[in-house]
Amino acid sequence: MNPTGPTPPPPPRKRPTRRLRSAENVRAFVADTIRRVESEGEDLPLDPRRARVLLYGASILAQLVQAADFEERLRALERQVAEQQGKRLSRPGEGRLAS
Repeated sequence: MNPTGPTPPPPPRKRPTRRLRSAENVRAFVADTIRRVESEGEDLPLDPRRARVLLYGASILAQLVQAADFEERLRALERQVAEQQGKRLSRPGEGRLAS
């Protein structure tokens, strides 16, 4: 025992932060969270109550990632259609788009 009192416990180890910017990143996070809840002997076990909050947040994040992906794909398709329509308009002899 330490003469000045009990030795304080070491600070908890922090897991490295992750960037959850894709559906694959979120999937890996969810899998790791579930594994940590199931692993009692691990260095950093995860309390099931905290895991529930994290998984709920991850489900919302997955929906946002999916929506952002759809928006990006839609913009790409809109650009492609606009470019194709522009090419049709620029052909000699055509004054407007064909219906």
